[in-house]
Amino acid sequence: AALRIDCFAALAPGQQLERWAYEVDAAPADGEVDVEITHCGVCHSDVHQIDNAWGVAQFPLVPGHEIVGRVIAVGPGVARFQVGDRAAIGVQRNNCGDCRCCRAGLENVCPKILKTYAGPGND
Repeated sequence: AALRIDCFAALAPGQQLERWAYEVDAAPADGEVDVEITHCGVCHSDVHQIDNAWGVAQFPLVPGHEIVGRVIAVGPGVARFQVGDRAAIGVQRNNCGDCRCCRAGLENVCPKILKTYAGPGND
């Protein structure tokens, strides 16, 4: 089953945001949590991404990477979070968990970092 996400996105570089929707798996995967967003900051780096000023943006692009919300579901293997917990997500949304950086607790410099924008996949 899929969960529909309604949002605003730039469909191509430099375009104004317009209503857009996409689907994600209805249940979080192993080691993942689903967060219902209540607040989201948009800063100038989001504007750079919308304009593809750095040449790395992927479209459609949903701006906003300073996210706060509540955990609404937890996947298998998640022990640190529970449904109802407050959660915050910065620009990084995932890492490999296995490289030298990740094993040293330096996930923020993982060479396989996935970001909330400028990266593959839907969240």
